Amino acid sequence: ISSTTLNDLTSTWESTIYPTDTSYFGDPPDIDNNCQIEILIFDIDLGGGIGGYFDPNVASSREILFIDSADLTWRNTILSHEFEHLLHNARDPYEYLWIDEGAADMAAYLCFGVTDTLSQHANEWSQNANMSVRWWNQRLADYGAGFMFLMYLADKLGGGAAISDLVSDTATGGVAVENLARNPQPGSTAIGTTMTDIFANFSAAVALDSAQGAFGFSNIAMTAGCVTGFICKVQMSGYKDEWQNDWSSPAQQLEGWGMRAYKFAGGTGAPLNLMVQPTQFGVAGVVMAKDAATSTWSMSRLRIDTQTGAGTGLVHGFGNETNEVWLIAWYESQVNDCDYNFASCGITTGSYPTTSITVQAGIITDPADIEIMSITSFDRDADNLDDSIEIDLEVTSNAFFEIIEVTLEAFVNNTLRDSITFDVPAGNSIPREDSVWFTPPETGDWTFGVRIRDVTGAVIDTAFALPVELGNMEPVASGSTSTAITQTWLPVSLFGAGYDVWGFGLSNNSYFHNDTPIAYIWDLGDNTTSGLKNPVHTYDEAGEYTITLTVQDQGGYYSESQSWIVTVADTTEPIVEIRVDGVTITDEIVLLTNQRVLFSARSTVDNVPHEQLDFTWNWGDGGDEGGIGLVEASHSYVDGSADGIVYTLTLTVNDGTHVVEHQVYVRILNRVPRQLFDEELQTFTLTPLAMPDIFTDDDGIIVEYRWTFDGGVNLSGRGLTLTSDFSATSSVDQNPMVGWRTPGLKNVTIEATDDDGNMSSVTLIVRVLNQRPVAVFARPADGTVQSDYIFESLSFDP
Repeated sequence: ISSTTLNDLTSTWESTIYPTDTSYFGDPPDIDNNCQIEILIFDIDLGGGIGGYFDPNVASSREILFIDSADLTWRNTILSHEFEHLLHNARDPYEYLWIDEGAADMAAYLCFGVTDTLSQHANEWSQNANMSVRWWNQRLADYGAGFMFLMYLADKLGGGAAISDLVSDTATGGVAVENLARNPQPGSTAIGTTMTDIFANFSAAVALDSAQGAFGFSNIAMTAGCVTGFICKVQMSGYKDEWQNDWSSPAQQLEGWGMRAYKFAGGTGAPLNLMVQPTQFGVAGVVMAKDAATSTWSMSRLRIDTQTGAGTGLVHGFGNETNEVWLIAWYESQVNDCDYNFASCGITTGSYPTTSITVQAGIITDPADIEIMSITSFDRDADNLDDSIEIDLEVTSNAFFEIIEVTLEAFVNNTLRDSITFDVPAGNSIPREDSVWFTPPETGDWTFGVRIRDVTGAVIDTAFALPVELGNMEPVASGSTSTAITQTWLPVSLFGAGYDVWGFGLSNNSYFHNDTPIAYIWDLGDNTTSGLKNPVHTYDEAGEYTITLTVQDQGGYYSESQSWIVTVADTTEPIVEIRVDGVTITDEIVLLTNQRVLFSARSTVDNVPHEQLDFTWNWGDGGDEGGIGLVEASHSYVDGSADGIVYTLTLTVNDGTHVVEHQVYVRILNRVPRQLFDEELQTFTLTPLAMPDIFTDDDGIIVEYRWTFDGGVNLSGRGLTLTSDFSATSSVDQNPMVGWRTPGLKNVTIEATDDDGNMSSVTLIVRVLNQRPVAVFARPADGTVQSDYIFESLSFDP
């Protein structure tokens, strides 16, 4: 290999290949940390086969490209192509090959323009555009399809920045393309956001290459014919420019996400009728019409028949308003993005999906017409009033095939009340008969009109019928009850329902409207009624009750009544429970004398509500009280004892059928003496202190007092001196007079016993203060100076 070749390779890499590829496909990785892209030149296959390659298995350890030493004459194209693979693998290693290979050919074009190799790739697909854009099987056309699609995305969605976004998106295939279309670069051209819309605009662009918006390329100079060194437009799969007879293509194969284009010219001014008949569902297409005055293109979708999968189109003014028409069809197979024949793309047997299509075109000399053949009325609800009709229609089309949109409308009092739109396939001047049924929502004179539209939406014929008097069909009541057997006073839930069907239908007994009733009339069987939809009712007497429901519709008609029988009984006895402060008395409750307590029977369970139960409270002490709804009552007991007097409390509950008694025991304890005084007492030494009343008995008298004095006291109550007797330690008086000799805190304990034998005790603190000494002296008589005066102290400590 000459140094000239190596120098050229180096120079071209630095000046063109590296900066161009990285601007579109991102910066290279540097796994081996040497800041280099290695290029290995060696003999791969003696030339003419594999010119070079990038190996993703090696990419995890180094950045290297391989080129055949025998193919160096087109080395630049090889390197720019393979370098894109390296960059793409670094950012999105799982991308489908049709995008990766398309971007690689795009890299070669961006670096060096249209080379013979690139022209061969692109033109191979343009001449065989029925081959899939999204299936990679390493055919020459696969390279060309991916290249053309990637160039279209770059042209419309933002150039190098857009392609960089696509490469960096880890989503793959069509999903990544849709992501880019939803988030294009500024200044982009709208091409849709779904693969269906994007592919439609792409197909128009590769067929027409118009300068108008999405319908052409500004980054490729495309030629009409396919010549080496140039890139041609998609070649026509059919052409027609004279219309003495209708035209039909042969059956032609179409791979999933491949396309075919058909051109039509030389119209007569009459509408051009187009149809695509596929052997598989999923074929879609557009009709491109060129305005004769402005040379602008308009796109309209083929109308797809859901029954057959056939697509139809119509172009008005073909030959005067429109001078050129293209029909472009493609196959949106459910298997889309796919590499080779891998099960990962949904192919387990066979190969990538294909279909066969036949395209037909013809001039429509007369538009389709519609006629109301007959209207037959009848009575559905058997009330001797006709409330429904059958309308027989006939559609005739002079096209070889078209799908006619039929709209039938119903009027009353010049007001549109209902309409129905449906498709009718017609053609070859053979009348197509269809029937439609109608039931009105109200009584009146009804008028019917029908109009038909062709595939473009243009109204091509109308018809009207004379008024028909129709009655309102009765609504139907339906509903349910929560139970058929219940107890008195328990709530029974009633659920009202019904329906009022009316409107058009494409089959007998089918309706487009199912309205709910506007009113509900319940007869509850006990001389009461309700207008609620879902009333709740209780029965206070046992028996059988017949409940009926009638509903009213918007037309003012009432339904036949629906009825139910509810059996009401009273078989449950009251389950009585007495509570105090929320606590259930299971056997006995202990209270004190004169302690007023609220007794509650609110937890009593019965089908009859508390407000209707008769409660009688017998307190067991000779007193009782009662009444309807007296679910709570308060009471206090006067007599008790130390061990307690037991009273039997009996509660009788009568629900009108059953009488139940419930007894509990109430033990009444005598109250212990209650402390009145708990303050600290204070006195001085040798000063008698009268002890206060400490206890009282609320339900009797105190019959015994017992005082205990720590350390000894004097209880004489008068004339205390240091020589008085301070040896007493107890007293049984109610209010003893107590004196202490020495100061300090003294403990005094008192026990009080009442007439029921209950005893209370408490220890009190008495603070005994020391008495101050008394200072006393005798005053001498007055005298003169120099006389002696004697002062004698008579002071003492009491």
